[in-house]
Amino acid sequence: MEQEENPDDDEQEMSSISYLSKNTNMGKYIHRYNNAVDFEDDYWSPNYIEPNLSVYGDGSDVHYDRPGSHELLKEPLTFEIIQAGDGDYLTFFLDGNVDQFEKEIQYSKNGGEKINVSAYKGHDVTIPIVGGDVIRFWGDNDTYCDEVTSSLDAMFVFGCDGQCRVKGNIMSLIDSVNYENLKTFTEKKVFANLFYYCEGLFDAYNLILPATACTESCYANMFNSCVQLESAPFLPATKLANWCYQGMFFHCHSLHNVPEILPAKNLATGCYTDMFNSCNSLSVAPVLPAITLQDSCYQAMFYNCTNLKKAPKISAMNLANYCCTSMFQGCTRLVEVPELPAVILVDYCYSSMFYGCTNLKYIKCMATHNINPDKSVNHWVNGVGQNGKFIKTRSSTWSRGENGIPTGWSTEYA
Repeated sequence: MEQEENPDDDEQEMSSISYLSKNTNMGKYIHRYNNAVDFEDDYWSPNYIEPNLSVYGDGSDVHYDRPGSHELLKEPLTFEIIQAGDGDYLTFFLDGNVDQFEKEIQYSKNGGEKINVSAYKGHDVTIPIVGGDVIRFWGDNDTYCDEVTSSLDAMFVFGCDGQCRVKGNIMSLIDSVNYENLKTFTEKKVFANLFYYCEGLFDAYNLILPATACTESCYANMFNSCVQLESAPFLPATKLANWCYQGMFFHCHSLHNVPEILPAKNLATGCYTDMFNSCNSLSVAPVLPAITLQDSCYQAMFYNCTNLKKAPKISAMNLANYCCTSMFQGCTRLVEVPELPAVILVDYCYSSMFYGCTNLKYIKCMATHNINPDKSVNHWVNGVGQNGKFIKTRSSTWSRGENGIPTGWSTEYA
């Protein structure tokens, strides 16, 4: 039976607001739902933004910042110690194949004089700390991860067992003098693993990552296993590179405050792979406005985000191999997902996409071509909820079961 798609179940929890952005004279309505944002258009327009973001630039060169970020650009990378841990030290060290950085690192404590230190393998630099200490850092190294090997094991890592927050401009590690205006990288893997397993880090909301263009793996695993991290920095880059955000917040079990939007419209291979994998406290995902996908770009992006209540809309019409593989696998609180508008599927694009989403009961998929149970939709609805509703086009042909329309679900036409 033909049925108009206009569910009003959550209408009372939604409200519409009009927001006039700085680079247009046209208003736009934005739906807010549990602090998430749904743009009314079928795809995201760069002229309209979430109300609590700032916009600058015109035409195709538009960038976004959180309010107050321009002031933080002037502040070097800064650790604020809330409470010292068992070791009573803030540390940084080298791991892997790097023997020594080309140039020294500088730090100051509580506004004191700058101290030059050398970071080399086998020698941890330790800074004694107590609650209330403020440690600032400067450097002149183009990258903080080994460029010789293909792995991410060789790295410079900060460690803090106590409670701490990090803020200020990350670029002070690259150019100790002119970091305020620096927005480009010259190397790959620049800050990969920088805070890996920094157990005491709980707040990075005011950390400024001002680069507008990424390089390969530049932020990969940057906060991996920061189990106390609750708030993430904003990510303004509009030009991505392969694996640039891979695993950036992997296993950040406490993370719940994430960027409002990931503004890039054209993605890169693996760019968001595992980005929020196992972020069990995350309930609202960033807006994903991309219109051009690449291989594995969203693969396992929200894997095992067991508290995720609302999935972001995927607006792209042209898919890529493995682009959404396992994207929401294990998201047990998802009940319904936005429309999947792509007409032509490709190899493993939706494979295991909703695997283990035990409460999922609504999918609308407009695919008509290459609906292959062994490839494009392999295991995509394994273990979803029972007695759901599947919306499809009249011309599409689907099998039943975990590789197609879930067994027990009703079918309606769009």
